[in-house]
Amino acid sequence: MEDSRDYFSSVRAAIAIMIIVVSNNLVMGFPGAAGQDTWIVILFGFVFSIPAAFTCARLVKLMPGKNIYEMAEQVFGAAGKYIISVIFGGYCIYLSSGTLYSLVHFLNLTSLFHTPFEIIALFLNLPCLYAARKGMETLNKVGLLIVAAAGEVILIFIMASIPNIRFDYLRPVLSRPAGELLGNSFVFLMLPLGEFTVTLALFEKFNKKSSSYKAYFFGILFSALYFLLIFVCVCGLIGPHAIENTYFPTFRAISILHIGNIIERGESLFSFVLMLASICKIAMLTSASSKSLSALTKEAHQTYIVPISLFIFALSVTLYESVADFGLNVKIYPYMVAAFQIGIPLALWAAAEIKYRKNKIIPQGQDQG
Repeated sequence: MEDSRDYFSSVRAAIAIMIIVVSNNLVMGFPGAAGQDTWIVILFGFVFSIPAAFTCARLVKLMPGKNIYEMAEQVFGAAGKYIISVIFGGYCIYLSSGTLYSLVHFLNLTSLFHTPFEIIALFLNLPCLYAARKGMETLNKVGLLIVAAAGEVILIFIMASIPNIRFDYLRPVLSRPAGELLGNSFVFLMLPLGEFTVTLALFEKFNKKSSSYKAYFFGILFSALYFLLIFVCVCGLIGPHAIENTYFPTFRAISILHIGNIIERGESLFSFVLMLASICKIAMLTSASSKSLSALTKEAHQTYIVPISLFIFALSVTLYESVADFGLNVKIYPYMVAAFQIGIPLALWAAAEIKYRKNKIIPQGQDQG
């Protein structure tokens, strides 16, 4: 009998979604930034993400006990499983290597100035490997602590920011054309909100008594709130132009705050929480990637965690030739991943609904949404 602690409840699933969406993305800035109107972009991005979130939730309900690779086999057969495993597994590897690169890049430019990039990446990848090997029970516990710590850090940041916020930085409202705001909302949907789709490779142990709909909705809701509150504070402190022309605007905003004798260097605490969240995210993505190989070979996914982790490390130090190359990738990334974040879940959902309604071959889950 499997340990129930391995299962995702609605709360644990929402926390996993928040870690995947927020973590390293919070420090990298605000994709799709539109000056002082970025808060509108965040709100629209959240609204646009709701259909995708409910699509994923419906898949978890329709095919309980299966990850996305097993869902593909159930719906499309063996050939579909192989195709989805290669494509979606490759996407998880690419996303995890990009996450590791952004974390190392951040640490390299803010604190570990003279440490070789490869050394930082190697030492950060080791706890990711360990956490992935320990399994989802450990990641669930760590994730809960990380979200609680992040919430406290953000609360302190907001309280310390209020006396220093210049609200004129947030005006005028709707200074950008509607078409630009909608286009930027699509960018924000793909990066970072849409990254929650990788949880389809992790939620095969979703508790049938819990609601997958609540998990996805509240996961992206609180993720969007994180970005919204942080943006208002950061924009009010350093201004919209600094946000668009600074590598790490959140870090810069925190570094200029003075929180008295309570916390001497708030940016250090922020960096520590960010590092823990990113490590947890990479561990989840490593597990999701290893399950794609498991689907192809029928071996236990734990067998592939070490080689996948080493490949992620190698890819992170060779994928981008320079910071400018990484910045260019961030600009085109939303258009590259639309097929993974929207196309694959949508195709699976449509095919699953057709098979379920016509042939009744897919058992319906027991959660009541």
